[in-house]
Amino acid sequence: MHRGRGPESDVTRGTVAQLTLTVGALGHALADLGEAVAHVGALRQLGSLPRSPRRTTAIESERSQLYARIDSTRRQLNQAGGRLHQEADRLTAPPTPPRSPRATGATPVPSPIPATSRIR
Repeated sequence: MHRGRGPESDVTRGTVAQLTLTVGALGHALADLGEAVAHVGALRQLGSLPRSPRRTTAIESERSQLYARIDSTRRQLNQAGGRLHQEADRLTAPPTPPRSPRATGATPVPSPIPATSRIR
């Protein structure tokens, strides 16, 4: 396999590496979000139980875990977004190919002919 050594290859490798890190962070954020949904489900089930000190303690524990997962998700998404933003600032546009020279005005352009009226 031939690996390019030019600046475009370096940009491509850097972009791929950055996207890989970002996708990993997004995967962790989604996992945390999935756990948060599980805690919401547990809170719904606990809410349907008769009131007791044990239920109150369980609800407090589930809420604490829910908030921790939401905070972790938010933090990871913010970090991933920040990384993507920084990488976007570093990217350089690939060089554009040279344009072909424009045709000169040697060929006259005829003026438009007005349309005839169709009244019946």
